[in-house]
Amino acid sequence: MKSAVWESYSTRSMVLNGKQISRIIIVLAVAAWLTGCGAATTSPDANASASAPTVGAEPTVTGGTEPAAAAPTITATAESTATAGVEPTASTIVETRQPQPTPQPGPIQEEVNRLVESNGLQGKTILGLPVSDWLAMLLGIFTIALGYGACILLLRFAYRIARQYVPDHIVDSFRLKIGRQIRRTILIWLVYLGVLRLGFINEFFRQLVLDITYILGMLGLLLVLWRMVTFIRTQYLKRISDKERESEVEPAAMLISRMAHVIIAAVIVSMILDYFGINIVALSAAVGLGGLALSLAARETIEDTIAGIVILFDRPFRVGDRIEIDKIDTWGDVVDIGMRTTRIRTRDNRLVIIPNANIVENEIVNYTYPDPHYRLEMDIQLAYNYNIDKLKQLIIETTSKVDGVIADRGVDALYLKMGGTGMVFRIRWWIVSYEDTRRMMDRVNTALQEVFNEHGIVPPSDTMFVAMTKEETLLPKTDV
Repeated sequence: MKSAVWESYSTRSMVLNGKQISRIIIVLAVAAWLTGCGAATTSPDANASASAPTVGAEPTVTGGTEPAAAAPTITATAESTATAGVEPTASTIVETRQPQPTPQPGPIQEEVNRLVESNGLQGKTILGLPVSDWLAMLLGIFTIALGYGACILLLRFAYRIARQYVPDHIVDSFRLKIGRQIRRTILIWLVYLGVLRLGFINEFFRQLVLDITYILGMLGLLLVLWRMVTFIRTQYLKRISDKERESEVEPAAMLISRMAHVIIAAVIVSMILDYFGINIVALSAAVGLGGLALSLAARETIEDTIAGIVILFDRPFRVGDRIEIDKIDTWGDVVDIGMRTTRIRTRDNRLVIIPNANIVENEIVNYTYPDPHYRLEMDIQLAYNYNIDKLKQLIIETTSKVDGVIADRGVDALYLKMGGTGMVFRIRWWIVSYEDTRRMMDRVNTALQEVFNEHGIVPPSDTMFVAMTKEETLLPKTDV
């Protein structure tokens, strides 16, 4: 159920408030008035530039005189420079900026002009601007407000859809932390589109406003995406109830979020540079070569880091687990899982530091996860002259009474095979933890030996009886 504070927040986010509307109107009105007054007068520099010949223009024929042959024009581009084998310079990186297209009057603007003409307002000015320009400016402000309201309604609809799949507190947190910045960014882009349609503004001032709004819009988009990545990382870590698990995953989550931040920032910066006519292909090639050299130099480190991320998310083992790594012949308890290496403490208190890439490439035996209970087994051999059922019962009762044996999971005494000198029994039992492996073997062996001594049960002997006849001797006969 929504609170009163949340209701008021949702109401404020619906439409533009009075302060925002007044600020937009004042800024656009002052800007239009200043640029309109500036466009009414022509500067001497503009006249001089108008009378000066234009480079690359077609020659004018005067009085039937044949025009002089135009000198051939040689245009050097980045591609031709690269083809000729000349190293690219700053001119190949900074290209000529493409001018913004001149807005063409649409149906609405034509209706406004027709309305001005029908009311006899053509040629009249207010504060130095024609009435048609004022009407176009007011229409642009109305369009911005209408577009902003439509975007807010779409956002609210998206939030309602998200509540069907995501808990309410996550959606509310998203709106409070990122929703305001999304609305600001939308407003900036709407202003950019509105100014782009105002053709009566001075070209220099119009381009300046477009540049500023474009940069602000891209920075707003960068901030929105940046906060979204941080929000996703925070919510993912909050969903992990185990604090130990959170401490393991946090370094990997932090690394991934930082990589996402770098990629987002690189894309936004490249778009801004391309907007201002800077050739990002040459910069991308230079950055790519540098990244390739760095990746080749740090190949093993990168492999270990990627393997560390795989271990942290795949979780074949955790901190505190006792593992055995095949081929490396390492057995011990996991002390720390880092981004590049994993530390294992062996049973003789030796710390083994293993690169993560080596761990991923080998088979891992985890003696702790998912269940720390461990089953032990051993083989004993008894003489053939004892009753088999009584031997099994005696072994099971004795082993079950040993401290540390889980009697509920049962003890097995299996007649495994008939040996050369006696019966071979395999005894299997469960213990609470793998850490007591050797101590439990000692306890069970001691208990069975005491019981066998009390009942006079002895293991089979290896004594062999050899019967020989008189004609046979130990040594073969020889002719010597």
